Order: sequence, then structure tokens, then C-alpha cells
Amino acid sequence: MWIEAIKRLTVGVAIAGLITFIVLTVITFQDIEISIMYFWKSALSTLFIASYFALASLLFEREHWSPLKQTSIHYLLSNLFFFPIAIWADWLHMSIKSLLFAIVIFTIIYTIIWIIGMWIQKRNVLQLNKAMK
Repeated sequence: MWIEAIKRLTVGVAIAGLITFIVLTVITFQDIEISIMYFWKSALSTLFIASYFALASLLFEREHWSPLKQTSIHYLLSNLFFFPIAIWADWLHMSIKSLLFAIVIFTIIYTIIWIIGMWIQKRNVLQLNKAMK
């Protein structure tokens, strides 16, 4: 379990590094000026969020939990983790309208990723069943 968590954390850090590099490249070539503090907060926030999602995927491996329980807990924890960091990083403003809009967008993206994940799992199960016949 710990080895798997370390592997996933490493992937999360790598993804955060890639995202940070892409954003830095866009900022550089678009000649956009931002403060060092804003960039630092954004890079650190990206690192925390990518690491969280890498580790939180372990929730889906709890075989004694139903898929509904896995998804519900993952979604709730993801909201509780993402939004305070996004507010601290100044990605979101502290207004009801801004937060509600962000929650809707977050939920739509989460749902799309969840549907794709379920489709891939279903396809894999069908392929395994077909191979066993």
C-alpha cells in the first residue's frame, strides 16, 4: 500500500511539474507579466492538488466499498481539498457567485472524467470476459 502511494505521489508531482512548465511557457511566449509570489503560490497549489488526486485515486481500490460510496467520498474530499487551495492561490474570488460557478464547472469536469473512467473500466471487463470464453 505504501509503495503504491509513493508511486502515485511521484506521478502527481511529475504531472504538477508538467502543468507548471506548460503554464510558464505560455506566460513567457504571451509576454504576460505576473508576480513571483503569484506564480509561486500557483505552482505550489498545483503540486498539492496533483498530489492529492494521485493519492485520492486509491479510494477507488477499496473493494469493500460500493462504486457509489467510492465516488461520493472522492468527490466530497476533492471539493474540500481543491477549493480552499484555489482560494488561497487567488484562482477564485471569495464570492458566492464565483464559488457556485466554480463548483458547477468542477462538477461537470469531474463527471466527464468519471464517465470516461467508467467507460474504460466497462470496456476492460468486457475484453477480459471475451478473452476467458
